[in-house]
Amino acid sequence: MRIVFPLIILLIILVFPLSIFAQSVSDQEELIGTAEVTYLRWGGVKNGWKSIYKVIDTTLVHGEMGKISVSLADNSAVPDKNTEILINFDSCRRDRVNPYLTDYRIEEVDVFPSRDVKLFGSCSGGFVNYKNAVKIKVLDNSFFFISNPLGSFTIDFYIYPTSIYDDSEIISWRSPVVLFDGEYAGIRCYFKNGRLTWSFEKVFFDSKGNPIDFKISEIYDEIPYEWHHQPMQGPC
Repeated sequence: MRIVFPLIILLIILVFPLSIFAQSVSDQEELIGTAEVTYLRWGGVKNGWKSIYKVIDTTLVHGEMGKISVSLADNSAVPDKNTEILINFDSCRRDRVNPYLTDYRIEEVDVFPSRDVKLFGSCSGGFVNYKNAVKIKVLDNSFFFISNPLGSFTIDFYIYPTSIYDDSEIISWRSPVVLFDGEYAGIRCYFKNGRLTWSFEKVFFDSKGNPIDFKISEIYDEIPYEWHHQPMQGPC
């Protein structure tokens, strides 16, 4: 016993401090090496930052190796008094959008978010097959309600096409109208012959009050795997 007991005491003294030190180094290396800031909190390593930070006019963006960067909120579009519809995908969640709507209502959302392919904000919305869409119901008092006279307007968006097929729709606001004997009226944005095309059906009228139809197409072919800015301004 005189030999074994000191060995036991020696093992306890040597092993116990080493185990504490190894745990401390391991946690620190994990936090520094992978920047897992979502596990930091004052007073220890716990889940979440929610109780210790607040951001105003900024947005958190995920970067390399899980790091979180703080970007100005105007990195995403901001509505003003003339905005009726503004949709972004900054929630980065499947089938979820961040809408700003006046006299409209979201009816259906079927999109895939992407952190990798994006231009502004936290995420973009991926429409990877023909079923993917964001459907919005136009209410009676809205600017685009089919019975209201259509004045000056602007439609503005960014698109990153990965494939271009004829008649692939980007925006479709049209329906049969009794006033025109059931013929379609509205605005449609789609691809035709590799170019983005806008079609206007009976939403504008000539000097005699007769409805007119016309189309506007890009001069050059749309290039896949690049971001393209697509603004459209109606007559003033």
